[in-house]
Amino acid sequence: MKILMAAAELSPYAKVGGLADAVSGLSKALAAEGHVVRICLPYYGEGSNLQNGGEGSEKVFEAELPLRPSRKVKLRVRPSPEPLDALVLVDEPLLFSRAGIYGDPATGQGYEDNGERFLVFSAAAAAAASLFRHLDGFTPDVVHCHDHQTGLVPAFLRHGAAGLRPEAPVGTVFTIHNLGYQGVHGADLFARTGLDSHLMRPLGPLEFHGKMNLMKAGIALSDRITTVSPTYAEEICTPELGEGLDGLLRERRGSLIGILNGVETEVWDPATDRLIPFRYTPGNLAGKGKDRKALLEAFQFSGTGPGTPVLGMISRLAPQKGFDLLLQAIDAIMEMDLRLVILGAGDEEYRRGLTEALRRHPDRLGLRIGFDERLAHLIEAGSDMFVMPSRYEPCGLNQMYSLRYGSVPLVRATGGLADTVVDMDEDPPRANGFVFRQYLALELVKTVRRAVRAFGDRKSWKELMRRGMETDFSWNRSAARYLEVYKAAAAEARRAA
Repeated sequence: MKILMAAAELSPYAKVGGLADAVSGLSKALAAEGHVVRICLPYYGEGSNLQNGGEGSEKVFEAELPLRPSRKVKLRVRPSPEPLDALVLVDEPLLFSRAGIYGDPATGQGYEDNGERFLVFSAAAAAAASLFRHLDGFTPDVVHCHDHQTGLVPAFLRHGAAGLRPEAPVGTVFTIHNLGYQGVHGADLFARTGLDSHLMRPLGPLEFHGKMNLMKAGIALSDRITTVSPTYAEEICTPELGEGLDGLLRERRGSLIGILNGVETEVWDPATDRLIPFRYTPGNLAGKGKDRKALLEAFQFSGTGPGTPVLGMISRLAPQKGFDLLLQAIDAIMEMDLRLVILGAGDEEYRRGLTEALRRHPDRLGLRIGFDERLAHLIEAGSDMFVMPSRYEPCGLNQMYSLRYGSVPLVRATGGLADTVVDMDEDPPRANGFVFRQYLALELVKTVRRAVRAFGDRKSWKELMRRGMETDFSWNRSAARYLEVYKAAAAEARRAA
């Protein structure tokens, strides 16, 4: 198949979170199986490294987008590393050449014109699906759109003016990576789309409480909808986690499927990882002990013996990630014989709370505010356990990284965490971690205490580690599921045509 991906992020070029890794991993897995994959993303300036290299071999096409008023952009088609076919970069400096992807890094505030930015990007991605048919013969069978930044692509492909609607039917797939971020903007933005007003009628596919909702547009108008774990697909159809769109999602339940994200095994593999000081395998765990020592030294912990477990966390400091729960539980956790190291950046409230906890427990808590890729790999490799007490977690990648690195996960049963971690006490033969269900600080404390007790049985603990390390979380498994969805979406588009 020929597949055009549309996304605001792509690792390693432009990354804020797991979206970038997911788009990269899925695209490479599909291309490795012989499918032709192009990825369309904004041409960021200093907010990425896309401006470095490639200019000599790229082709540049001008596209006039039939918006109101019309807007000209350049489409830079740049050869990408194998096995991908190409990158399609939407070049509009006034909109995309900025220090950050979604907001100003200096202030932490989102850009006020994000609605306009991703409206133009969506129109350009739709134009690319049509334009390349005539320019170089690339006619996608399906356009795969990721999150609300691309929510208008299906609308333009189905209802847009000439130049945005492809001549041949093209299937559309829309993936919800996190329903909590929907791209809701004032209704006045709709006039810029040039789309028919019926799409913004009350309860229409773009209307949301009098405003325009980009996530809703993608859900309502795509041929197929996916999200990033089977459990999250069920959760978002409920009022509790449906974020106001659960009714629409229930309507479209027959077209919605949850497919667990994968892991880029060439990046996250303790046997080959060049970002950790010592490498290891399930059959030879000596390197993990050395990485553990290096991690303790990085946080200036001394005198920590092998019987004292090291717990790691790498996360955005956000309510979704359970930091309110952690701060309620932190003093009780610090009473146990353990070390906890945290790497993350985000809400000032949680930064302040963690900094205060560090002052109270400097001998047991380590904290780094910000993000450091090398340190992130070292935490995964050097930790004995990895903590994810999320309020909700569409998929989660760190629990899969942790399993692969022999760092036993402690998680709350939600979304992808529920789909990947099996509790040691509930199902010992299949167990790979520890799970709690109620979103309560007491439950988190009890789960940490259970894990610390279990850590004392070294033979049983190593079996738990190896079971997790041998689990297949590669993208090949997920890519095969996506291919089935693509074929269904393409067939749906042909029927509609």
